[in-house]
Amino acid sequence: MTARNPGWYPDPQLPNQMRWWDGTAWTSDVYERAEPPGGFAQAHESATSATAVRTAVTEDGVRLASFGQRVGARLVDTLIVAALTLPLTWSLVGDLMARLNELATESAGAPVNPFAVQDPLLLRDVGIISLVSLVISLVYEVGFLLWRAATPGKLLVGLRVRRWAPGQALGPSVVARRWLGYQGVGQVLGGFYVLIDVAWVLWDPRRQALHDKLAGTCVVVARKERS
Repeated sequence: MTARNPGWYPDPQLPNQMRWWDGTAWTSDVYERAEPPGGFAQAHESATSATAVRTAVTEDGVRLASFGQRVGARLVDTLIVAALTLPLTWSLVGDLMARLNELATESAGAPVNPFAVQDPLLLRDVGIISLVSLVISLVYEVGFLLWRAATPGKLLVGLRVRRWAPGQALGPSVVARRWLGYQGVGQVLGGFYVLIDVAWVLWDPRRQALHDKLAGTCVVVARKERS
C-alpha cells in the first residue's frame, strides 16, 4: 500500500466507504460511495462527452465542491496570503500610501489609481509588493497542496484538490500548473481573467475552473470521520 499515490481508495475496513490515502498513511477523510444515476459507466460517458450534462460527482463517486464552497475557500486563502505579505512589505505600503497622498494633493484631492499613473517610485513600490505577494502565493499554494492536497481555506470548508482521474498523483508539476493557471495568468491578464476563471465552475460539466482544466484537477468534498 505504501507504493500507492495519494488518492481515494476503498476503506480496508469498510469496502463500501472510500478513504483518503495521503501517500504514506490512511487519513480520517472518508466518503460513502454514492453511485451516480445510471451508474459509473454512464457518468464517465456523460462527463467525457462534448454534450455532457453538469454532474455533481466524479467518475468514482466523489462529490464535487460547489461554486459557493470554492469561492469561500478562495477568499480565506486570499486573506491569509495578504496577511503574510503585509509584514514583508509594510515599509513599501507606507511609502506607497504617502506617494498616493502627494499625488492626490497635486490633483486637488481627486482619488488616484496607482495602476493608472506613470510615477516611477509608485510603479516600483506596486511592482515589488505584487512580486512578493506572487511568490508567497506560489509557496503557499504549492506547499499546502503537496502536503495536504488542500490549502487552509479548503481544509476549513472541507475540500480537497485531486486529479480528475482516480488514483493519479497530485505531483509538483500538477500543482504548479494549477497555480500558474490562476495566479500566474491572472497577474498578466488582470482581474477580468480571474473572474472568468472562477466563474467557469458555474457552467462546466465537471465543475472545473480554467486552472483545474490546465492541471487536470478537480475540487471534491471530504468529510472528517467522527471520533
